[in-house]
Amino acid sequence: MKIEIDSAEVVFRSFEKDGRSFTFREQHAWLHREDEKYPSSFRLSLGDSPAYAVGFYSLAPGSFSVNKYGNLALNRQL
Repeated sequence: MKIEIDSAEVVFRSFEKDGRSFTFREQHAWLHREDEKYPSSFRLSLGDSPAYAVGFYSLAPGSFSVNKYGNLALNRQL
């Protein structure tokens, strides 16, 4: 499984809830799976981390965790 970053552009997504403002920083990415002919597009949440450089990234086993809701999650640091 590989992640492709094709642009260093960071997208800011903001909203308000209960009088508080929230802003998310995201970067567009592609997931390449060995059993799929075409990659899948997804948004990579950056948090406070800098944007990833354009290129391909391999996922290490430590890249995954179970979040507080019991779901499989991708850690912020690949």
